Amino acid sequence: MRACLGRASALMKTNNFPKLIIFIGPQGAGKTTHARILSKWFKRLNRDAHVTSLTHYTVFHLGFIRLLGLLCKTNVVKVRFYEDLPPQPFPSTEIYRRLFPLLIFLHFIGFTLSLIKLRLLMFLHEIIIEHEGYIFKQLADLNFLAMFIKLRPDAVAGGLLKRFNMMILNMLLNDEVLIVRLRVGVNVLKKRYINRPHIEPTHYILFQERVYNITIKHLSACGKLRVIAIDSSANIAKVFLNIVTKVFKNRSIFKRRSSMINIH
Repeated sequence: MRACLGRASALMKTNNFPKLIIFIGPQGAGKTTHARILSKWFKRLNRDAHVTSLTHYTVFHLGFIRLLGLLCKTNVVKVRFYEDLPPQPFPSTEIYRRLFPLLIFLHFIGFTLSLIKLRLLMFLHEIIIEHEGYIFKQLADLNFLAMFIKLRPDAVAGGLLKRFNMMILNMLLNDEVLIVRLRVGVNVLKKRYINRPHIEPTHYILFQERVYNITIKHLSACGKLRVIAIDSSANIAKVFLNIVTKVFKNRSIFKRRSSMINIH
């Protein structure tokens, strides 16, 4: 462990760094763990790195769902989302479709608050590490719900959703952003979920991955985004060394056109 981190420090001393680093991946992939380790080693090198999470949209998203549950106690359907729980009551898809524009508006408020927080932190600190990837997860959650309620792309809410997606993507292009994408198999995740209250379902994880693929493809084509894909099923020291080696090995890494790096 110490040997790996010592090699990481030697690499990190000689290279440029992005202003914003975002960790993305499924629940249990190790995003928070590796973000905190990365921040610790930045600080050892006298770099001002700050770890944060942009969770504002989740407050509005969950509040919206709970409010619907209170208002629509009779118009509900049974849906099994979590694999370790029996089907749970949810408002009908028709109710969701009618109020989906309100949900998009609430997401917009949450996104705006997150953006204000992010800009303030970027002004105060040299490097910002967003350890939960909530900007990307916000897209996945909203589009997953749109798929669940069978929202038509040509509907008013469908058009609003498309514009909201593009707004978030354009925001990410305003700065040089490094995406650290942690990938791990579902079976490994289930072993890590043993001590968690609920298990993210496989179908949601796979949908999230598809949204990430589309988002990254769009952003990478625009030039400023750099993405590294890391197999996070290995031990912590090895995964962290892979991150540092691939991200900080070349001094001009953030001046070249974006491309995807796969670590095997």
